[in-house]
Amino acid sequence: MVIMNNDDKEFETVTHQRKKFQREHKDKHYEEQNDVICMNDKTNDHLQKQQHQQYIQKRKTTNSSRTFYNGEMTAMNHHRLRNTEKERAVKQTDQQAYLINHEHEQKTSISNHALHYAVEQHLPPINIKCDPKVIDQKQGTMLIKELFLKIEKNFKDLNKNCLKPLGFEYWFIDRDENLQCFTRNVELFVFLCNPQNYPEKLLNTAIHPNPPKRLPPQRSAILKYVPKDIHIDDIKKEISSKYKSLFNIEEMRGTIGARNRHIRIELSEQNEYMDILNTGTIAFEGQLIEVSEFLAPPRLLICSRCNTPGHLKKECKNDIDLCRRCGSNRTEGEHKECIIKCHHCNGNHEAASFQCSIINDFRKELILKLKSRPDLLPQNVQLFIPTQYRSHGEKGNRILINNNIIEGNARTKQQQQYTYHQHSNEWPSYQTTSIQHHQMNGCHIIQIEIVFGVT
Repeated sequence: MVIMNNDDKEFETVTHQRKKFQREHKDKHYEEQNDVICMNDKTNDHLQKQQHQQYIQKRKTTNSSRTFYNGEMTAMNHHRLRNTEKERAVKQTDQQAYLINHEHEQKTSISNHALHYAVEQHLPPINIKCDPKVIDQKQGTMLIKELFLKIEKNFKDLNKNCLKPLGFEYWFIDRDENLQCFTRNVELFVFLCNPQNYPEKLLNTAIHPNPPKRLPPQRSAILKYVPKDIHIDDIKKEISSKYKSLFNIEEMRGTIGARNRHIRIELSEQNEYMDILNTGTIAFEGQLIEVSEFLAPPRLLICSRCNTPGHLKKECKNDIDLCRRCGSNRTEGEHKECIIKCHHCNGNHEAASFQCSIINDFRKELILKLKSRPDLLPQNVQLFIPTQYRSHGEKGNRILINNNIIEGNARTKQQQQYTYHQHSNEWPSYQTTSIQHHQMNGCHIIQIEIVFGVT
């Protein structure tokens, strides 16, 4: 830069002075810029702090909501884990129960003989003591023939619908030289359960019948939920006044509760028995008592030698006959007043009692087996399942019946009533009586007259 001097009036060249001014100006400008930058930095720092605090506050809020959400997920996961553990525990329990049941089935297998015995509704034997004793088969045959000759007229008068000839299915002479007689005819069995229907003598042989103390289920009914304040003698008196054929009345032991119980009644006459069932109720002291049909439970096959369920005496491996009361040798002594002690479980009951755990376990296994094999039940046979052996939540769990026979009979009846072939041009055929057949023929003729115009 060139500067003019007033004295010399010449121009002088200045090389560094302006630079210094510029440098000072620049330094001053830099200081101002630094102050601005410093102020900006402070402002920025303040803003950054505010932003950072806002960010932290937002982060805290976000973390708070995120923590709450994670808490729900954690609870859900814990709930899922608990359910998984429960399912695993149930599976393990079911598997253990299956193994235990499988081992138990292997230990206590139910034989086919025990199954068939459980569903058969055989009537008990009729014991006739003879004096003098029956020596041989010929003498027994003559006594049996004479017995039916003596009772036939009275039996036919009471059972007019029974047209079959009288006779036993089989009979034999026992070791006491008395007669043991078996029948499947319910009417004949009920008739012979009354000692007054026997003659005093048969061919100079005095007879002393020892009939069963109970009638079969076909003549038995149940009075349900009878209050305990009503005495059984009053009930017997009331029923006897209405139904003359009352044979027996007793309380059912397994139904006696704190307030009520069931009572079993037996009627010898079929008409009175059907009348009380059709009525459905009976009145005692102004209170209606429900009347229901009695169904027998499955029978238990118990060995008469060792008192163990599941086999016959001829299949028993025991060498001696055991007393049901004390478990000792039955042939030694009379065993009428021996100490009662079960030789199965050492309980204070007889060996064949339902209080025995061995008998109860066998009964439970038997009913479970029968449920899986309902085809073994004969036609028109219904078995009662006790309460402790029923399957909860299952329909019809009180009665065991062969549904295959019922469905087969219904299908056969339907096929007999209505037979129609889809690919046939024939009219459906019906089983009809003579009057209905005549009417159908008349209708058929009318149809022909209409179609062909016959007058």
